[in-house]
Amino acid sequence: MLGNFTYCNPTKLYFGDKSLENLDAELAKYGPNVALVYGGGSVKKSGLYDQVIEILKRCGKNVAEIEGVMPNPTLKKLREGIEIARAAKVDFILAVGGGSVCDYSKALAVSVNCDDDPWEKYYVRFEEPTCEIVPVGCILTMPGTGSEMNAGAVITHDVTRQKIGHVFADEAVMPRFAILNPLYTLTLPKRQMVAGIYDIFNHICEQYFSGEDDSTSDYLSEGLMRSLIHSSRIANADPNNYEARSNIMWTATWALNTLISRGKTTDWMVHMLGHAVGGLTDATHGMTLAAVSHAYYSHIMPYGLPKFRRFAANVWDINVEGMTDEEAGKAGLAAMEAWNLTRRKYGRGIPVGYAFRRIWEGGHGTRSQHYAGVAFDVGQSLSQTQRTAIYNAARSTGAWGYVEPLSQTPTWVHFDRRYGTPACRGTTAGYPTLRRGSRGCYVMILQDALSTLGYQTGNRIDGIFGSRTEEALKGYQRRTSLRVDGVCGCNSWKKISTAVLGVGRTKTTID
Repeated sequence: MLGNFTYCNPTKLYFGDKSLENLDAELAKYGPNVALVYGGGSVKKSGLYDQVIEILKRCGKNVAEIEGVMPNPTLKKLREGIEIARAAKVDFILAVGGGSVCDYSKALAVSVNCDDDPWEKYYVRFEEPTCEIVPVGCILTMPGTGSEMNAGAVITHDVTRQKIGHVFADEAVMPRFAILNPLYTLTLPKRQMVAGIYDIFNHICEQYFSGEDDSTSDYLSEGLMRSLIHSSRIANADPNNYEARSNIMWTATWALNTLISRGKTTDWMVHMLGHAVGGLTDATHGMTLAAVSHAYYSHIMPYGLPKFRRFAANVWDINVEGMTDEEAGKAGLAAMEAWNLTRRKYGRGIPVGYAFRRIWEGGHGTRSQHYAGVAFDVGQSLSQTQRTAIYNAARSTGAWGYVEPLSQTPTWVHFDRRYGTPACRGTTAGYPTLRRGSRGCYVMILQDALSTLGYQTGNRIDGIFGSRTEEALKGYQRRTSLRVDGVCGCNSWKKISTAVLGVGRTKTTID
């Protein structure tokens, strides 16, 4: 790590299914007048509202309620809350809800005692508070934003539709405490859960895809992303899985509590683009991030190829050996995007039987190949009806280069994606024309296939088309009456893929 930084996070967290038991002790630290902030009717339907009201009354608090905070809190709603809080002379703000409610409460905290217009001061001129800040506590019901442990607050202007976030420098804006009970998330609609998961993932990406030094923060980020991918798949398949929901909630907090950004510059352009879309459409924040992120990361990938290679290998478990940085980066983004598209179309979690790491599996000809983790065999534990639904979902996305006919996969579903301009026109497979000097995954496929057929390309399969590979290819071309030019074009690929039909794994196959 090369950066200089200061780190302090004063928010106290209470985590677990009994975390609400700590609210009494925290409330005792603040004055008698409390503003209770919440969103729609979910906190009342779940019974949480009644529990909180009972605790507030038991603690002798005077409660002023600010209800109806929307997913994209507006300036009009903020002004309404300021009036209520001032009239009640609030000593403390208790937010009960998701990230939007927490965001709103922090904006309210710096505005109640502010003599200036809060929009102009905080969201136009981006000034820091000069007034007394009302302390905030959060009871989190939806993980995603990480707002429960940071000093950020996003507000949307009703008229101009500007959606702007201000991360305040004063640590007093951070919640004094946050109560995180994963049980509160079990009743969330699936749409909100999925949006929250992608919000978490993108928070990490925007901090991860920045900087070129060897940073501990990047290793932490990779671990958080792997945990999130793992837990999200479980939660999608089993929405009532407490362990998965607890891991998602904990990851959400660490994704944006400022820890993994220390010592780094950070890129928040996806969030800025998402805010612009959300301000105009009022779409859920996580959904707007999902809509713009893949295009943005594809755009910036050429400027940070080594990091995208790490992303593919360390987050998505893609075998990048022999691939160029660009191939690896594309494979990582494809794994992320294509998988998410298919899962969304299918409407629930898809159990993965095998995500292929080998670079070649004989028997697929030029139609398909398994390599670099971009090929998936799924649904082995499901019924035929369910596998048919997955097959239809994968086909309808248009994201996969090849979805194998169900007649050829009686007990699973196979789909994959490849890159490169195919040597044979009209085919879906990558298999580009290769010659002396070519590098990458397709060279490894050629080397592995030739070795399988008895033509040695060198001591190891290295993805480098050198003299040994050229001579091996010429030998095969000579034996099969092909043009002996040492170039693997359409005719050579057709012959080779046909020859290895049924050969399958050999000692030279790379796993």
